[in-house]
Amino acid sequence: MTQLNAIVDSREPGRVVELLRRHDDVSSVEKDQLTVGDIVLGPGDVHVDTGNFGSDVGVNVDLVAIERKSPADFVRSIQDRRLEDQIDRMYEWFGATNSYIIVEGSVNDLIAEPSGIPDNGIYGYIGSLAARWQMVPLFAGYPTMEIELLTRVARKHFEETNRVVRSPDSTPKRKNDAYYLRMLMELDGIGRKTANNIADELGNPEDLIHADTERLQEIDGIGKKRAECIRTQIWNGEWDAVSIMLTVFSIIGGKSLKKQAAQTVSTTEDITKGKHKEE
Repeated sequence: MTQLNAIVDSREPGRVVELLRRHDDVSSVEKDQLTVGDIVLGPGDVHVDTGNFGSDVGVNVDLVAIERKSPADFVRSIQDRRLEDQIDRMYEWFGATNSYIIVEGSVNDLIAEPSGIPDNGIYGYIGSLAARWQMVPLFAGYPTMEIELLTRVARKHFEETNRVVRSPDSTPKRKNDAYYLRMLMELDGIGRKTANNIADELGNPEDLIHADTERLQEIDGIGKKRAECIRTQIWNGEWDAVSIMLTVFSIIGGKSLKKQAAQTVSTTEDITKGKHKEE
């Protein structure tokens, strides 16, 4: 298993440093004043040239950068456009695939901030980050989850995978992930049969999020009305708590985290209202 070394910005709270130091996958943690990102992780020596890091060496593909945000800070960053500048700088120094934003809370916490930004404005901005900036924020409900997420994401960059890449025609049909199916069945009007049909055609949450109504109607058991209902739930945030949590856990894997995610699903009945399950 890849061991990580970390540099944490000196302005970050001490609990972040402490949790990283206690993590089994982190060998060393140092503090320094970073000009880009709040945490930098890598498998070898992580050197930061204070005030000048990255400017002479180009993109640091051997490092992962994380920008941490509280809900209040995230919303302020939307209002003053500071977040876009921070993303730009991370992309310039670390590359788009090695840069992440993690929010200490949920989308509901963003909406609860007294910012004056309407709900649709928050959803729209997150959608814009994903579609136009290729930046999908990670959401962590509590500090230990935050550290678990960012260390696992970093490890995935540096560990070799044993996954075999196949052409579409040679990819064998696999049993659909029960974890993904559970997520699909949180949508109004979607039972196990239709969930399996969706998973056969759209094999992961990202594919589903990007599928338009025409694509959804190509799936057995989904007509125009149901397709529009699915799209409405996703983009109006009615599926929000479940989709974000499970999308993240689906990407990073891990049995213990999947168990946590399943428990999260079971507590979201008050969020996803008016379910009409198929018999």
